[in-house]
Amino acid sequence: MKKSILLLFIVTVLCSRSFGQPITSYVSLSQDVSSSSIVFGGSILYDKTIGMYPQKAVSCYEGVISGERRGVITIVKDAMSAKSYVLYPQILVRDMVQSGFSDRVCFCGARWDPVLHDSIGVMGYMVINAAGILQSMNYIDVDEVGVLTDLVRVMSSGREVIVSIGQKEYNSTRQNYVVKGYESSYTNTWEYDVAPLSDKYITDIVSTDDYVAIVSTDLIHNLRLRRFNVMNLDDAMKDVLYEYPLSENIEFDPEATFLGREEVDAGENRIALVHSGLKNDMYWRMFLKVMDLSTMGMTNAQSHHLNEKNYPIDITYLSEKKTVAVLEFFDPGYVAVNPTVVLFKPDELTNYVYYKFNYDDMLYWHSLSKLCETPAGASFYLCGGVYGVDKRYHIHNVGSLSSDQCVDSYGIAIDRDERVEYTALPSPLQFTHNLSLLQDALCVERIDLINVFCPNPNK
Repeated sequence: MKKSILLLFIVTVLCSRSFGQPITSYVSLSQDVSSSSIVFGGSILYDKTIGMYPQKAVSCYEGVISGERRGVITIVKDAMSAKSYVLYPQILVRDMVQSGFSDRVCFCGARWDPVLHDSIGVMGYMVINAAGILQSMNYIDVDEVGVLTDLVRVMSSGREVIVSIGQKEYNSTRQNYVVKGYESSYTNTWEYDVAPLSDKYITDIVSTDDYVAIVSTDLIHNLRLRRFNVMNLDDAMKDVLYEYPLSENIEFDPEATFLGREEVDAGENRIALVHSGLKNDMYWRMFLKVMDLSTMGMTNAQSHHLNEKNYPIDITYLSEKKTVAVLEFFDPGYVAVNPTVVLFKPDELTNYVYYKFNYDDMLYWHSLSKLCETPAGASFYLCGGVYGVDKRYHIHNVGSLSSDQCVDSYGIAIDRDERVEYTALPSPLQFTHNLSLLQDALCVERIDLINVFCPNPNK
């Protein structure tokens, strides 16, 4: 499950310089998006940014506006224009993924009920046109689940299916769920299947060409995977839980990414997982595991030393460079709380590179995504965050040989770790089938400004 980060929102003075060049003109790009008509009170409760082809950034976040908890969508196009939308009813988006290379973005999250002070899980899609304008947003209620936190989008049996994980609190006890939803043959309705998960601590969901996998852990030493057959999500393989007893403990949520080109079906079924933990209960390290979902075998395991613990926030795969990029919360060496992006080579035993953002200390980033330039692959990563009244974005081209104006790069020595074999445990899922009415969300557009904010490239 992606981490929700509580931020204090302080009103600041907007920057005045405009920024109007396309992303492809820059090795590195950093900018603010500020709305002059949205005034938040209290805290920002969540934030996530994804890259949308071609060259768009889409962010979801939430806060209190005029005394009500509201979700907001911000869309940045070609680093030249930006628009924000306040969502009505109180839709709180938790995860998003572009539907192929179309104008459709699938999402999941919750609908907040201000009367009951509770939430109902939602999933659906929004349409974002070529101009970067949010044209429409449609959702269904998933009554059994309080919030859907992470999703993947797959093509199964000729139709688009959203597979999502979520949870609901019952008397301070959390029950986890998996939900798969799709447009039905009935007018203006969706069908969805929901099942409670026995997996205790769910951390992520990932899809490959042939499989969907749910990642979980016991927060001690065991990593667990449950897989679904993309062509038949009801196949019996979903009823098996694969458990990997690690030599290290797992201190923070494992983050997962697909090691392949998402829109090219070439039988690629490997994933990468990263987590922080203590090796032999003594030494902090960041661990990388490469798994093949076609065999459930571990094909590579690496780690690097840390002077202090790091906190993995998000992960993506830059297919053009065959590189895993991980956003971490602490500067290696723990000199300052400067988030870094660490670049892993999952198929090589070479030193890693990490990029430290050379902005002010305590400038927090909250999500990491690829930014696609072509359907064939991506070499850009995109970081998103919130600071003061501004949405913040940083884009970097890993494939460029030019110097970066906004980050400093360093090397990290790594080690090869032992491969771990799995144990297959029976763990059947019982799905229930439902119909839900497709509903429209009102998206109220607000005025945004774009500003440069990388003030000192030589810091």
